[in-house]
Amino acid sequence: SFTPVSVSVAEHHTCVLSDAGAVRCFGWGFHGRLGTGSTQTHGDTPAEMGDGLIDIDLGTNFISAGITVSAFGSCAWSIAGGVKCWGYGGSGMLGQGALENIGDAPFEMGDALTAIDLGSGMRAEKVSMGYNHVCALLRTEMVKCWGQNTEGQLGYGDKTARGTGPGEM
Repeated sequence: SFTPVSVSVAEHHTCVLSDAGAVRCFGWGFHGRLGTGSTQTHGDTPAEMGDGLIDIDLGTNFISAGITVSAFGSCAWSIAGGVKCWGYGGSGMLGQGALENIGDAPFEMGDALTAIDLGSGMRAEKVSMGYNHVCALLRTEMVKCWGQNTEGQLGYGDKTARGTGPGEM
């Protein structure tokens, strides 16, 4: 059974975390932000809710400890401190060093979606999404941010996006 313990809500979609670390999302699937392998909307008919919702495949041994969503994407962090994000990739907020959307086509989730490189030995304690950027509070009490940075919202003293190309994380 799916027993909810946490919920995160954005403009057009919602994700719910269970006590067993499973994640289910519903709403508008644009850009793959629901992580279902399509852009289809889920939750606009009764059959798509309750037992009709499926757990998002976040990969082998990824047990979610928390979730966060924004207008364009979703992220989960695991009990081990790994972070995975899916949805709109154009801003770098998915932290994969590329601009492609993730979660909008088959075979992009699960083990195919690698955890974000937070640095050697770095693990997330909590993650929060902004409009087009993400910040993680690391277990070392440091903060690391990536994604759009047009207004300096990443806190690095510049306006350079992070996560849009190889080696930026």
